[in-house]
Amino acid sequence: GDGPLRLQLIVRPQTPVERAFTAEISRSHARLLMRDAAGTEAEIGSAPMPTDCSDPTRIELIQADYRVTLRVAGRDLIQTTPGQFAPDLPFLLNAFTTMEKLPKPRISLTAERQEAELSHISIWRDVYFTNRERGTGDNITIRNRPQPLPAGWGTPENFPRRIIHLGPDEYFTCGDNSLISGDGRYWNAPIDLPHENLRVEAGRVPGRFLLGKAFFVYWPAGFRPIPGQAVPAIVPNFGRMRFIH
Repeated sequence: GDGPLRLQLIVRPQTPVERAFTAEISRSHARLLMRDAAGTEAEIGSAPMPTDCSDPTRIELIQADYRVTLRVAGRDLIQTTPGQFAPDLPFLLNAFTTMEKLPKPRISLTAERQEAELSHISIWRDVYFTNRERGTGDNITIRNRPQPLPAGWGTPENFPRRIIHLGPDEYFTCGDNSLISGDGRYWNAPIDLPHENLRVEAGRVPGRFLLGKAFFVYWPAGFRPIPGQAVPAIVPNFGRMRFIH
């Protein structure tokens, strides 16, 4: 058929108003549209399709780091610019200070005047780390003595002054509870082993230090047997146990 396949992403994590981004895919052409709060829709850009989709084709609509990208068959066809879509910093800081819960993004897939098969549909999201407030809880006990944890890498407080850059075969650790984890954001000592020709900057783990690979989530959370009481959550959340692909 000659009708478009539409992928739509409605977001409001960056600005006080919603933004709707729609990717329109046809056999020969692709467009990326943006609709503002007033309902006005404008074309961000267009590009010829790298394939006619007669064979299985991977299509991705991505919103990450304040940039929306339409990717087809592994190629970035259209992207927004900072002038078209950017964070509202005062709004974000106020929402963080007041602990306002912002609405979750919404997605939709629609098609018309065509016959198509959709498979392997998946939704991916990035990992958001909660940042500690300065002077509250910024310590970890080492050898029975509380040690201060100054703001380190990759925290909103020092962004973008101390972005962490990983070298070949280097990794960044993420704690399971970002409010209390002494993860890679708070590591200040580099690894310096001159006799092994190994030098890694602070906040990073060399690949040779990794002993295995996680393959199963066993204890993601627990149920409290007596709701509302200070009883340990000793019952595993079996519904969230899963293999890691």
